[in-house]
Amino acid sequence: MDMGTLARSMRARMPWPVGQRVLRQNELPRGHGWEKTVEKLSDERVNYDYAIEGTTNDLREHLLCGEKLVRLYMVSKPARNALTKTLQNVQLPKSRFREAYPALLSEDELEAGSSKPILISIEDSDEGVSAVFASVRSLLLKEPLTPDELPEGVADALSQYDEIVGIKYVRYEAVDVVSIPKTGDYVGIRVDFPNGMHRDVAEVAQSRLRTELSSLVKAEHLSSPVNLFPLIDAMYKAKTEGTVVELAFGTTTASLKHEKMRRRGTCLRDEAYHKGGKAALGSPIEPYRLSIVWRVPFSEGESTPELGLYSTALASGSANPILTDAVIRKCMGLRDFNYVEKRIEYFLSRV
Repeated sequence: MDMGTLARSMRARMPWPVGQRVLRQNELPRGHGWEKTVEKLSDERVNYDYAIEGTTNDLREHLLCGEKLVRLYMVSKPARNALTKTLQNVQLPKSRFREAYPALLSEDELEAGSSKPILISIEDSDEGVSAVFASVRSLLLKEPLTPDELPEGVADALSQYDEIVGIKYVRYEAVDVVSIPKTGDYVGIRVDFPNGMHRDVAEVAQSRLRTELSSLVKAEHLSSPVNLFPLIDAMYKAKTEGTVVELAFGTTTASLKHEKMRRRGTCLRDEAYHKGGKAALGSPIEPYRLSIVWRVPFSEGESTPELGLYSTALASGSANPILTDAVIRKCMGLRDFNYVEKRIEYFLSRV
């Protein structure tokens, strides 16, 4: 596989802040954003052979854990072992997805692709077994446009606007994963959830993947996903647990608040306005939406995986609020993702 192909696949998968770190880790040059970087790495006059293996492995890891909407299922050890054994012996069907993996097909090649999940790889590691499925989905892409990209008359007519955004639907190669750990109680279903994808599309993908898994192994091992709603309050109240960058909550005065941190590295728990508002209430708040970031060191710096637990005020007011989805973003690789999953499992064991 050549570096240009790898770079184009990375651009389709990785947010730029994550991609920069992966490129730096592999001692590859970076341009101003993905477009310039892909252009640099596609230059056939430059030899990037030294970085092919490392970059390929990093791309494969990102496919397993990057920008995912996750559901966890509690599964007994005998059922996990049976599921693992079946998947390790399954016959992979022929497909263009499988031939290209871990590279992605181009948008033109996706025209003939299937919206049904197709098994393309079984990844076996010290942590467990992952069944990797590929399919085609539509993605709503929002891109900023510069005046140079617009016809002269149109550019002049829109000159009063500070920013112009174009919206288009593109075909997208989704890579979804069923992860069965060698230790631990939870089997995870991870479906692609890049920025611009509607939540209901990801929820349909969850159902399709679960159905496909049951058909593949001829058994129903995953009954109902774990309720993650109690983690919102528990993680918020754990003062040393990561950095809270977003919080929505209700108050005893019947108001709803939604706060986000704009300053990098500052935790909402310690922000003056937030602390002052809580003190004025004199009673606990009721969080229903939380985003929390951790800083995970690696050899060239640190990564910043983020967990989003997104419920609603309406759901939080019910007698038994349910949240089955966690959104995990900005992971460089499995180390980041596993760290976040372990924090989820830690709090699940205590709520």
